[in-house]
Amino acid sequence: MNRSSLIGPIINFVVLLFAQVLVFGNLSLYNTAFCFAYVLFVLALPPVTSRVWLLLSAFFLGLLVDVFEDTLGINAAACVFIAYLKPYVIRALDNQSGTFEENAPITVSTVGVSMFALFTFIMVFIHCLVFFYIEAAGFHLFWRNMAKAFFSADYTVVVILIIQFIFYPSGRSR
Repeated sequence: MNRSSLIGPIINFVVLLFAQVLVFGNLSLYNTAFCFAYVLFVLALPPVTSRVWLLLSAFFLGLLVDVFEDTLGINAAACVFIAYLKPYVIRALDNQSGTFEENAPITVSTVGVSMFALFTFIMVFIHCLVFFYIEAAGFHLFWRNMAKAFFSADYTVVVILIIQFIFYPSGRSR
């Protein structure tokens, strides 16, 4: 990545970090659904992003959210896990549709609404599963954590789609 191509991701990193800490971290629905909009940074990075850069940026973003929300590394672990799985999920979805462009960030305008929503839901649901099962320190609250992960993923995907429609207007729909 050259210097000019780093400016956009750095701005996204900072804006999503502060938005998570100041706004989205305080938005919960009935103590069941929580918003993890900061994962949009990891999800939106282009597919050609090097694995090292992807994992390190996910780790530092998660760690900074952990510092501000006092969650003891849970966000960092969940972010690194989805950053690790991201190329595999893209490959699985791209084999079916061929919509992911190598050098383009993953947004509604580059992959279409339906593919973006599917990709985002899969990744955010995995993030939520990891987050809530680490938080519970095991599987003894299996159904409660599964429900929290599902509702939090739904809530987060809606928020991320709203962010996408506001800041990345779609030029095409699929």
